[in-house]
Amino acid sequence: MGTPIPEGIHYNLQHNNFYDANGKGMGDAFFRNWHSRSHEFPQQGVTVVTSPFKVGGTYKMVGGGEVTLISEHCPGKDHHTMACKDGIHRYVARKGDLGRVTGTPHNVPDPRNLVVPVTPISPADLLAKMADTYRERNKVYGDNWRNVGNVMMALFPDGIELLNADAFNRWHLFELIVVKLTRFANSRLTHADSIHDIAVYAAMIEAAIIEKGEVK
Repeated sequence: MGTPIPEGIHYNLQHNNFYDANGKGMGDAFFRNWHSRSHEFPQQGVTVVTSPFKVGGTYKMVGGGEVTLISEHCPGKDHHTMACKDGIHRYVARKGDLGRVTGTPHNVPDPRNLVVPVTPISPADLLAKMADTYRERNKVYGDNWRNVGNVMMALFPDGIELLNADAFNRWHLFELIVVKLTRFANSRLTHADSIHDIAVYAAMIEAAIIEKGEVK
């Protein structure tokens, strides 16, 4: 039996790094010593998804050739894997990590990694997913689209004239600011992403004004 992994340490898949219970990085030496066994540590930054792979299925490898998966291990877990007859395991249910050979680096594709199969989806299922997205967004933003028109009428009661591409570009960014501002209001001034987006769009408008030499 190999050396037991240290207790109280977890591996963050998204950061590709090890951390202690207080969130402190474990350093380069620890990373070099344990990275090949990162799959044995408790995982963070992992989202489990429905596997596109099936036992008995034959799949292409990134580097060419095909393998047939003959067994699966730990279904329903973030370390759910399937193995071929040569004993090589691949992750089959990790979002962003599907088909990767266990114990291999996340940022250096292994030629034995599997090509993720494309799962056909019907138009009806796509529409159902869109409805789910609408319901989720609506929980956060409410019927925000109903408010934007009233805000624009208050700001521009006489309408606005857009005569060239630059004017349309600025209007587009300005309108996005209003959308994000009303979303922020609907969130009872708590949705930080909307504020961040407003700052970005404002900087883009200012850059457009500076580019045209129209700063006042």
